[in-house]
Amino acid sequence: MTTASSPSALQRVGLTTAALVLLNVVLYLVQALSGQSWIERSPQEMLAWGGNLALLSLTGDLWRLGASVFLHGGLLHLAMNMYMLWLLGPAAQRQLGRSGLLLVFLAGGWAASCASSGWFGWHLLREYVQGGHPAQWMVVSAGASGGIMALCGALLSSLAWQKLQREPSRLGAGFGRALGQVVLINLVAGSLISGVDQSAHVGGLLAGGLMGALVASAGNLRSQGLALLLRLAVALLAGWGSSWTLLHLADWQPLQQARGDFEQSAPAE
Repeated sequence: MTTASSPSALQRVGLTTAALVLLNVVLYLVQALSGQSWIERSPQEMLAWGGNLALLSLTGDLWRLGASVFLHGGLLHLAMNMYMLWLLGPAAQRQLGRSGLLLVFLAGGWAASCASSGWFGWHLLREYVQGGHPAQWMVVSAGASGGIMALCGALLSSLAWQKLQREPSRLGAGFGRALGQVVLINLVAGSLISGVDQSAHVGGLLAGGLMGALVASAGNLRSQGLALLLRLAVALLAGWGSSWTLLHLADWQPLQQARGDFEQSAPAE
């Protein structure tokens, strides 16, 4: 006689999702233990740890595009994003595989940061050149929501690919429609609520949609090694493409002078 034990919470969620959640939580705790607020972080605190400020990200601090994905502006912000990641992670792993989940989240988060910097940087540049008051565009953006939206986009596009190929869904009937409604509600709510970086959400969603379709097509290959290489290539290409576009689509040189003014006016620590 044999008995089957129920899977643990870690087994149900998956090691990759749990590791991403743990990394975000540990980083938040490290910041708090270093002296930052436990409840709500100021823009200056976020900036010190790698927050995505277009003025800096576009003038040499490209590392902020990746670091900001793992930073959060407060306890509620962290809890909401980690709850969504905890819910979506298992579905993304079933649909995209562990490597697909990780690469879409990381590359999608990077692309979301690029979209945010491009949006705010363009407005900042326009206001600065015209002699206006660019303070309203000096926004410090951070959070895992860009990567989470990329997972949503990847799930939706990969499910659409399966439907076109007449393949049975791994996630059950109605999952795609329900997820699409959730994404739509979040986009509408984000456009109505102040403080939400909608450019990062849309950028992550579009980048994830592209990667999801390509990852889904790679899943049909017989060679899993080749499928993994293709997934990696897609993620790297998405990251390189978004970075190249961000740096070459517009002339950000005037922002160098603006950065100098900003750093001179910043209070000494």
